[in-house]
Amino acid sequence: CWIWISSLFTKWCLDGRLPDPLGNQDTMLVYSEQARNAISIILAQLTTQFPLSYSHLIIFFCKVYVTTLAVEAGVTLGSSLLQGQTNYANLVTKSFVLTVSPIV
Repeated sequence: CWIWISSLFTKWCLDGRLPDPLGNQDTMLVYSEQARNAISIILAQLTTQFPLSYSHLIIFFCKVYVTTLAVEAGVTLGSSLLQGQTNYANLVTKSFVLTVSPIV
């Protein structure tokens, strides 16, 4: 994509469509090179596989997080039932977080 943009910009410079052809062409080629390098770095990072130990660590903390959410929701539900004053807004919020958070 950036090669096409660079060649189009060079063509416009050679056709005289731009006010300062040499300065604009050099600037555009520098921007194109920087963009191409940035995209290649991002693609390299996206295709790099995580180490197995790091994957296990992430999975462990996800399980701890979900367990903590379940305990917190249970404590909230139990305390509201024991007090006799049901705070429906708090219960709905906890239930929503408990069901949506593991999915996201």
